[in-house]
Amino acid sequence: LGDNRQPWFLYGIDCPQPRREAILKKFYERGADGKFINAGWPKYVDGILSDEERNAVEAVHARDFDWSVRKAKVLDVILMTNADLLSLVELDQFDFFGPALKARGYEAVYKKRPRDSSEDGCGIFFRTSCFKLLDSQSMEFIDRVDPVSGRKFKDRVGLLVLLQHLNGNRLILISTHLARNPEDNKQTKSRAKQAAQLLQMLTDFAATHDAMNVPVILAGDLNTTNIRQIA
Repeated sequence: LGDNRQPWFLYGIDCPQPRREAILKKFYERGADGKFINAGWPKYVDGILSDEERNAVEAVHARDFDWSVRKAKVLDVILMTNADLLSLVELDQFDFFGPALKARGYEAVYKKRPRDSSEDGCGIFFRTSCFKLLDSQSMEFIDRVDPVSGRKFKDRVGLLVLLQHLNGNRLILISTHLARNPEDNKQTKSRAKQAAQLLQMLTDFAATHDAMNVPVILAGDLNTTNIRQIA
């Protein structure tokens, strides 16, 4: 993920809060049919950014955001951590990172988001010189169920692995990405519901593998400013 033309980026221009809010308002504006009115760059900046400013945003995108130039930079940053365990969320380029990190001694488990229009998901990578994979499990969080059709609405995922270190000790690593917009209180309920499902999956998984006392590492993007809101 990552496009400098998205309203939450727009690097290369002066964009104070009132101006950004005006752009976001156009970005999220919907018609009577529920569809976005200003979908696609530069419709949601029309009348707000000048032609020169649009060009500046596009220039930064081409220089720093375009995947052909950015992927090597992102990989370098990851490798600089020299981490034995990695959690990557909003991971929409697993076809690149999977082989690239495998060539550097990592194995991976990946789970894509269930939404067809979203290409990203959660990935866990572990250094094979330190850990071996015992088992893994994933979940698509159920946000709501249509009472008439029974259709389940899903958007986010949770992924966990049970690993064993070379010294024999085991651990569970979780990677997840909860509902967006931490500033939106309406989404807090969704995040709390997703967190509850994640903890239930963890409990069942640990019980199945006689791992109730195994250390757990929770990683990812919880999209909250206060963990107590979703705990």
